[in-house]
Amino acid sequence: MNSILAAAALLLVPAYLSPAAETSAPLTSTEQIQQIIAHQLDSWNRNDAAAWASDYSTLATFINVRGDVVKGREAIEKIHAFIFQGPYKGTRLSASIDTIEYPAPHVAIADITSEVSGFATLPPGLTPTEPGIFRTRLKYILVEEAGTWRIAAAQNTAVSPTRMDVK
Repeated sequence: MNSILAAAALLLVPAYLSPAAETSAPLTSTEQIQQIIAHQLDSWNRNDAAAWASDYSTLATFINVRGDVVKGREAIEKIHAFIFQGPYKGTRLSASIDTIEYPAPHVAIADITSEVSGFATLPPGLTPTEPGIFRTRLKYILVEEAGTWRIAAAQNTAVSPTRMDVK
């Protein structure tokens, strides 16, 4: 009997080891959040406000670099449609993820440094961080619901061209 079970097991092993039977592991939370940020960059660089806003939760809050508070995914899409047709039309966005932390289950905080280039002028009250570059520090609060991460809140802060000398 044992030899029959052993033979049956040997027949089944190749099925488990074959490439067709392999499945890719699900993405980690960090990988999913990295994908969201990559999607944000791609959406910006295509000036696609609907795609940009799709990463936000329905009731998300977005505070832009001017301090305007925008509530709800639809309003976030609307303001980005406006800037993509106006001051940021044709600009390029690049970013680096500084940190992703998990302060509680299903909650993440992502700190991002972003750079916008290719602008002719910036909106009133904003100054380039250096010639041709507008740098910001972006903070995302993300929430996972049913296995999907969404941006629940975002704060975008302009980086000043001058540093404060703190001693």
